[in-house]
Amino acid sequence: YKISLDDEKTLNGFRKLDISGIFQYDGDSTKSILRQMPHIEFKELIDAIALSKPGPSHSGGTSAYLESMRGKKSSGFTWHPILADITKETYGQILYQEQLMRVLRELAHMAWVDVDTIRRVVSKSIGEQAFDAYLPKFSSGCKESGLAQQQIEKLWNALKVFGRYAFNKSHSTAYAMLGWWDMFMKQHYPLEFYTAKLTYENNVDTERRILKEMVKRGYRVYPPKFGKSVESWKKEPDGVRGGYISIKGIGEKTAKLLSSLKRREDLLKTKGIGKKAIESLENANALSDDESHDFFNLSLFDNLDLLVEGRTKTVDIDDGANEYP
Repeated sequence: YKISLDDEKTLNGFRKLDISGIFQYDGDSTKSILRQMPHIEFKELIDAIALSKPGPSHSGGTSAYLESMRGKKSSGFTWHPILADITKETYGQILYQEQLMRVLRELAHMAWVDVDTIRRVVSKSIGEQAFDAYLPKFSSGCKESGLAQQQIEKLWNALKVFGRYAFNKSHSTAYAMLGWWDMFMKQHYPLEFYTAKLTYENNVDTERRILKEMVKRGYRVYPPKFGKSVESWKKEPDGVRGGYISIKGIGEKTAKLLSSLKRREDLLKTKGIGKKAIESLENANALSDDESHDFFNLSLFDNLDLLVEGRTKTVDIDDGANEYP
């Protein structure tokens, strides 16, 4: 995909924390990290993924990274030239498995087979005890590099906590790229973004947030209607329309059949569409042509009744994620 990684509209979406529905960035921990970053480019988006993982967060690396980024003095691995070189792009902190491997190889002079074994310990979250088996080799190599015993112990303890779980940078970059594509779509093609997210999202809470965000931003959320709906969500010129699958009592096979029909008289003629399915359509007002007084009230969203006009009737949901109108 030829999407620029310095697109200002996309970057501003992250800077404004417009991250509801954005892959890997709509969680509380990642959101908190982005909020504390004084500047955000694509590089920081890569780091934000790693910073939210247990390794850096439990070792204090996440807090130290953010403090250093804001110009405050913070503890970091800059007291040895090899460590300073390894961590120069991450504000003196070890965030990635690749950095850990460099420390083990370049500073502790460990064999590649041991380095790779420790990498697997980190990637599989095996834990601190598995690390301890390599302490003698680590200490011996670090002494060759001129480290004092106190420095060795300090570094080892930090790496051991880091070993609880940390990303490799290629993985973090791939996640950041997917999140970037999401944000690009949300900023440049919002209705297409919302339609796709609602169609493929399996988390009910996320769907609720997306629907509420749409209404707050002036988009219309139309109810399912025979002859207008498709199986799942559908983009309309000024909003989205619920699909047949949203109606209680309509399954996937029936929804697919209904999507192929345009005339009501065909409902009784089509094999696979029975009386219960037609009753479900009636109960959901899906057979009515009048949308002016209809509500969008999916069975999944008991507390979310949205007027078709784009106003909220009752919203009993505290999503806490939509900061921007």
